[in-house]
Amino acid sequence: MSTERLNITIPSEIAEKFKRKIKPRKRSEFISKAIVKSLNEIEKQQLNALMKEGYLARNEDDKELITDFENTVSDGLDE
Repeated sequence: MSTERLNITIPSEIAEKFKRKIKPRKRSEFISKAIVKSLNEIEKQQLNALMKEGYLARNEDDKELITDFENTVSDGLDE
């Protein structure tokens, strides 16, 4: 996998804690894993939103079909 150097800015408190907790040779790996984890979570949330939107749209269609079916089934039974 190719790599790319990024220049980022983070709050000093976070940077200091990061430097204390993560060894210098493990920092890039740590950041890469954190980014992948966050991106996966964003993608999951986006997929859930799309699924909800699809469900709600389908729900309206289903209500209309049920109403049509009920009208057809009951048509002529009262006579």
